[in-house]
Order: sequence, then C-alpha cells, then structure tokens
Amino acid sequence: MHRLAARLIELRRLAGNTRQVSPSEEWNNSLASSPPFRYDRNVPARPTDGSPPLIVDFTPHRVSYAGDPGGWWFASALHEPRVVALNNAGQVVERFECPFVDRVISVGDAVLGLAWEHAWGRRWGHTRLGERQGASGYDLRSGRRLWHLEGGVSGLVGASLAVGRATPRWDAPHHLFDLRTGEPRWSFTAAEPVVAADAELLYVLAHEGSIAAYEIATGKQRWCFEPPDHRRVKGLCRALAVTARGIWYVSHPQEERAVLTCLSRTDGEPVNEREFRGWVNHLLGVGDALVLHHEFGLAVVDGSRDDEVVALTSHKPSALVRAAGGAAALLADTALVVMSSASTSPNRFTLADSWNAFHLDNGIVTLGDGSRLLRWPLSYTASKPTVQATVVAAGQHDAPLEAASIVFSGPALVLVEHPSRGRFTLKVANTGLKKGDSVAIGGFVPGPMSSTIATEFSYTSEGQTKQVQIGTGPAKPGSVVEVARTTKARRKGVSPSVRRLIKTLTTHRLLETMTEAEITKLALRIFPSGTIDETATATLLQHVHDDPARGLAFGFLSHDWRFGQETQDVIAEFAACLKGEPIRFEQIETKPDALRVRSSTIDSRDDDWIDLAGQGLEAVAHFLNQKLEIARASRRVFSLETGGDWHAFLIRTGDEIAAMRAAGVPGLR
Repeated sequence: MHRLAARLIELRRLAGNTRQVSPSEEWNNSLASSPPFRYDRNVPARPTDGSPPLIVDFTPHRVSYAGDPGGWWFASALHEPRVVALNNAGQVVERFECPFVDRVISVGDAVLGLAWEHAWGRRWGHTRLGERQGASGYDLRSGRRLWHLEGGVSGLVGASLAVGRATPRWDAPHHLFDLRTGEPRWSFTAAEPVVAADAELLYVLAHEGSIAAYEIATGKQRWCFEPPDHRRVKGLCRALAVTARGIWYVSHPQEERAVLTCLSRTDGEPVNEREFRGWVNHLLGVGDALVLHHEFGLAVVDGSRDDEVVALTSHKPSALVRAAGGAAALLADTALVVMSSASTSPNRFTLADSWNAFHLDNGIVTLGDGSRLLRWPLSYTASKPTVQATVVAAGQHDAPLEAASIVFSGPALVLVEHPSRGRFTLKVANTGLKKGDSVAIGGFVPGPMSSTIATEFSYTSEGQTKQVQIGTGPAKPGSVVEVARTTKARRKGVSPSVRRLIKTLTTHRLLETMTEAEITKLALRIFPSGTIDETATATLLQHVHDDPARGLAFGFLSHDWRFGQETQDVIAEFAACLKGEPIRFEQIETKPDALRVRSSTIDSRDDDWIDLAGQGLEAVAHFLNQKLEIARASRRVFSLETGGDWHAFLIRTGDEIAAMRAAGVPGLR
C-alpha cells in the first residue's frame, strides 16, 4: 500500500513539473508537461527458447537499431522524425513522432529516447569526424524534449540516472541527473570523466588518472585513489569495469605491456593486479568476469581468482565488442563471436554478409546495414553448419504520407513540391495530373550529395486513389536466407602452422628455446583460432619482445609510425643490430621530417640526410641497405608485414631470410 501511494505521488510530481532540486543557471533543460510514454498493453517477453535469427527489412527506409528495453524493441528512422516499436516477430506495433534517437531505454515503467552519440558506451580516444557532442532526452510518445545538455553525457548510472554537464566548458561541473526530468541530484568536478557504477557507488576515472567513488544517494565522496606514476592511466585506453571482485582499470607502464589493477569497493585500495602482454583497448565487466578487448583478440579472466587470462578469439584491432547483462559479443568483419555468459565457451560464426552496426541488449545481438536489422538471440544454438533466418518486411507498415502539390506533370515523370522538404522529381508515368493538383509523398531516404529521395507517391485519378512504390520495395515476407555458417572452436592444442612458425623462428635465433608447455601457452594466447596470416611473424615477435632492448638483442626492431615519439635515436637501434659489420652508423642531427646520418668505414666517412616524408622508417631501412651493400656487409634490414600503422624489421643475412622463406615464414618482404 505504501509503495502504491509513493508511486501515485511520483506520478503527480512528474505531471506537475515540481522539482526536488533546483538546477543551476547553466543546467538549461526543457521539462515535459506530461509524463513520458509508458507501456499500456501486455507485451510478450524476450525470446529465451533458442529462437533462430530473424531479419527485419525496412527497405526502402533507412533505420538504426535503438534498443531492447523489454517487451518491444525499437528502431529509429535515420531520415525522418519517427521511431517504431516492433514485437518479437518483427511486426511494427506502434509508431512515435519522435526525433531521431540513438537508444530507447526503460526508466521504471516509462520509456525514453536518448539522442546521444555514445548512448551504447564510449571508448575514450576513439572519436570520429563530425560526432555530436551534446545529448538530449525525449518523451517517446509525444517527441517532446525532456532535457538537453550541450556538454554531453559521460555515462548511464543504473536504470534511471546519468552523468552529464550543461556546457562543454572544460571547468563545467558534471551532474548526476534524473533521466526522466533532467533534474540534477548532485555534482562533481573532473576532466573527461569515465564513469561506472554498482548499486551503491558511482566510480569516476578523471583524465589525470585519479579514481574516486561517490555515494549515488548523497554525492558524498567515499574514497579517492591516486595511482603511482607507474600505474597511472596513460594513452587512449581509459576504461573502468565493475565486477564482483572490485573496480578494474588498465595502465600501460611500457609499450605493448598492460597492467590490470583491481580496487576495493570499500576503500579504493588495490586488491589484485595482473600483467598482460599486449595493448588493451577496452575493459568490460561481464558478471563476475573481466573481458579484455586487446590487440590480439578477446580474452576473459575470472576476477575472483588468480587464474591466467584465457584467450577466446583473435581478430583485427578494429573489431567491435559489446557486453550487457552478463553476456558478451564480438564482431570483426564477418566473424561473429557470442557468449551467453563469460563462464561459457563462445559460439563462433562466419556471417554471409558484412554488417556495419552492432549492438547487444537484453539477450539479443542486433546487426544493421542501413535498411535491414538482423536479430540474433544469444540463446540460439546452431544445430547445423548453416544458419538461416526468416525475412520479415517491416517496410510494408508504412507511416502516413505527407501532403504535396504538382509543379509539373509529363508522360514519364512528375515534379512535386513539398511545403518543407522542397521539390522531388518522381518517375511515374501517365498520371493525368496537372499543375496545382494535391498529392502525397513519403518513404524518405537519403540520396546522393546529401539529397532526399521520396520512394512512395499517392494521387487521385478519376475518383480512385492510386499508390505507387518508387525504387526498391521491401523484401518478400517469409523468405528464408542464409546468414552465417558455424565456425569450429579453436583446438586445445597448437595448430601445425603456428607450431612450425615458432620452431622456425627459434631455429633462426629470433626466439629463445621454449618448453612444450611454453610454446602451447604462447601460441594459444596470440593465435587462439590456430590460423596465421601475413602479419603473424611481426605480431608474434612484437608480443614476445615487448621490451625494445630485448628485441634488438635478437635482431628485431619495431616502432609505431610516429617513431620519433618512442625514441630519440632510431639509428642507434639499427646500429645495435649491425655490430660487427664493416660500417658504423650514427645519428647526428634531426628535423621534423628528416634525419642526418653519419656512415663510417675504415676508408671513408659520409654525412647524409634521409627524407622521412611519406615512407618514414622504410626510408631509413632503404638508406641503410644501400650503405651496407657498398660496404659489402653480410647483413641487411628486411621489412615485415604488420597490417597496421607500425613498422617491424629483421636484421639478418640474405641466406637466413631465404631459408626462412623456404620454411614458410609469412610476411617477409
């Protein structure tokens, strides 16, 4: 009874726009005059019976997946103000005249739309040109804006709160605010905060590296952890992940070496620490486990024990990783990896098509390509090598057309004027229309050069209403298409190709001799799928020789393309690998795009400038090889394929490189 009364009071408060906390002058938001949209019907639950994938085709409309807050799921039109709700069968059950939103969320029994670039999570340091900085919240039913923050939102906190700031000024305070009303609860000051939360505390990682915990209910600071310099967050990976053990963050004290640190919820003191070879891009808390998105693949570690990090899959660094509700998924080109929980083995699939959008919400992976959305329940288990999906045409449930008038009508086309969208040329023959006649158009989709195209046209002729579909229509309902094939999980042992590569590199003194257990451990960490490509040699050597000085001792050198930020004397590093040759190299002067190098033999000394513009370290290698040839040295500098914006080199004799090529070592240029 008390809960019901409290709920009635809350509804009256929302309807009357009363405020519990007065916002500051800069907290410039628009409060709704009516409560946000609420479900008013029985909605079927999410599929949990292992239902197969489903493709919902909105052609010719362009849509973006907007979320699975429970019951219905939502899609937002990319080219017109409209959000649609769909049921599990892919049928449109409701339309909302709401501006474009990136995500639809459930707050209590209310459903809100968030127009926010990072509504599905943010990785600091990974930005794109033209991204939106501000954020807005909308009443899904009326499309009314509930609040707007020019300074954007840092993250969601629980089911009903978020952290944001009113202005983008660097010194503007960040507020914990109510998503339904935009009203602030309390504030704190931090530059570019990364936030994470549990039921009681909000954790804030500031740009300078400090981590603080605040009580969500009161805003009181519980503790603040100042990491030592060798454990302070540096570089692009700024992430917090909450697991049962505590709060994890990652630091990179050395190039290609990460340290995972877990802080106690109680006092913020470190309670666990793990080293990881490689660059960690992102951290995700998945139930009791910690999921790492790193440069070699996806890995998971049980945060409650001191188990070693277990590799799950390998992929390119550009892969996308999502985690929600104890589940995780990864998309890399056409490879899809899904885990219903971090404690279960992942299921791997090779997709038949490429998809450019990827989300995970409420037990469903949703992939998008502009007009189609592929719905993939995590509970689905493929019983056959081929995965098929039924196609549902959502485009047939079209929105009302908009009024327009005829400007010109010919035998093969009409020119139509819309009061706000402008003019459209439509290829519709023999309409019998004349200038000034009223018609209706719709199905607006993006066209070339930022134009808009109308794909539906309706007019009246001889007392009958005629409707014309222009361009590509929706897919045929009920058709079944192949969407993926199952991929075998990696074998527990080391694949022959990986073993052969490690053995060959060991024979040629690029790796130290290892035991069988060490070979297995190394291989499964770097190549969990058991396959190698042209970048495998560089990737393996860089992983093993994470200390640059160690790599030089083996005749291996690697650098980012911005090598000037990593070393002040790259020539000295090459020279260290060329000891004993009848020529010495010395770097004597530097410019932003050039190096001056002295080459000394027993008979001569030359000073030359190396132009670094365009080729960078490749130009250095070419220069050194010319000098080594003239001096009749035995060794040369050989490039390795890296597949990225970094360079790798081997310093070896021509005979050694020929022997490695004959043994099948990949990536030797």
